[in-house]
Amino acid sequence: MRILVLANVPPDAVGGAEVQAWQLARHWAGAGHEVTVAGYANLPRLEAGVSVVRIATWRASRVTRAASYALSTARLLWRRRRSVDLVYCRFLGEHALVASAARFAGVLKAPVVACPACASAQGDVAILRRSPLFALMRALLMRGLTGVNAISTRIADEVGGLGFPARSVARIPNGVDVPDDLPTRPPGEVLKLLFVGRLVHQKGVDVLLEALARLPESGSGLELRIVGDGPLRAELTALAARLRLSQRVRFDGGLPPESMARAYREADALVLPSRYEGMPGVVLEAIAQGLPVVATEVSGSEDIVEPGVGWVVPPDDPEALTRALSEAIAAGPDGLRRKGRAAHRLALERYHMARVAQQNLDWFEALLARPRQLGTGDPGQ
Repeated sequence: MRILVLANVPPDAVGGAEVQAWQLARHWAGAGHEVTVAGYANLPRLEAGVSVVRIATWRASRVTRAASYALSTARLLWRRRRSVDLVYCRFLGEHALVASAARFAGVLKAPVVACPACASAQGDVAILRRSPLFALMRALLMRGLTGVNAISTRIADEVGGLGFPARSVARIPNGVDVPDDLPTRPPGEVLKLLFVGRLVHQKGVDVLLEALARLPESGSGLELRIVGDGPLRAELTALAARLRLSQRVRFDGGLPPESMARAYREADALVLPSRYEGMPGVVLEAIAQGLPVVATEVSGSEDIVEPGVGWVVPPDDPEALTRALSEAIAAGPDGLRRKGRAAHRLALERYHMARVAQQNLDWFEALLARPRQLGTGDPGQ
């Protein structure tokens, strides 16, 4: 199969959608398919059997960038119209809109699928709805897309709310590479919590610090390691000091990918108090490494974190997060390891990247057997 992926996959990509697009492309190429990834932020290269190309844009302003991206992408699709079997778009945005327009106009005959990457107020569907051109863009997607993959329950609901037929929406989650064996975690006297992510409002680190400050004195046997950087680092460091948490909270900044496995191995549990997500890669990475998770009820996390593998609480609720952290402390090392083993089994059974990549390929084969637009019925699911 010849697959064209419209996504940004720069070599230093850390965003969940970009990492997922690259990992999927790598696995598809490893399975013997011809894969090209095109995006405006890409560094042209041939890596892991994947051809990465850059879509030229003129970035003088938002208007010129959007217009030049659309023209360059349309030109790419025209040039490759006879050498592509399927177009895969990460995000339900400009990639999907341009490819849908090309298919609607007859420039492209290959099926086009899209994968929204986020939900709620900052999600793909919400961003579309806020546009003054919403009705036009929705009609274009309905006529041009062959299928949509919803990586989470919440995204599936939002896509369904746009009017896309349920049978046209696949439910394939994000994936993660999962080691066969769990790392050994020596018992320690201090419960080591780990946060991984950008230090931005979305991730809710301020709520996490407030929750830690509410813990009773028994919480003094707890440490939080914050891995990641961002514009709120100074503000969050000052907040930790005001809450008298400086001795229990460590800001480590960003770590290179090769150091992350060790960070997970050294922790007892992951905490991700996000305000919104799509399907957070750090939760998948944590369960792959056998870590229980304390997360918020947001897209993706609420699907992954079952009762046996961790705790979920409402977002923006420090009191509820404090209760969950107290339960994690009460579980003790043995209880957390039991949840960690269950988390690892879940990762192997449901989220292993090899399995997820193959599920996508099976879906693509079904679409190729009967490629129709979303607006005209069942696309082959």
